[in-house]
Amino acid sequence: MCSSDLYGDIERQFSKNVADMVWAVTGVGQDRAAKMANAIEKIARTPGADLVKSADRLSNAAASKAEKKMKLYNRYKDEHTNLSPVLGNNALAQELVKLFAD
Repeated sequence: MCSSDLYGDIERQFSKNVADMVWAVTGVGQDRAAKMANAIEKIARTPGADLVKSADRLSNAAASKAEKKMKLYNRYKDEHTNLSPVLGNNALAQELVKLFAD
C-alpha cells in the first residue's frame, strides 16, 4: 500500500474503493520503468483503476502536446505500448489512442 497515512486519509474522505484506485495508479520502484511496471500490475487487478489512469494519462499527454513539451509527450507515447493493455477500450483510452496516432 501507499503510505498508510495517505491511504487512510483518502479512504476516510472518499472510500476504500477510491483509495485502492489511487494506490493502483501510483507506481513504486527505483526508476520510471519499475514504477510503470508496478502500476500496470496493480491497475490490471484493481477495478476502475483503468479509467483513472486513462483520464490521467490523456490529460497529461494532451497538455504536454499542446504546450509543445515534446520530450514528455514522446515519453508518454512510448510508454503507451506497455500501458494500453491494462487501459482496455474505454472512451478515454480510445481518445488516448487517437491522440498518439499523429
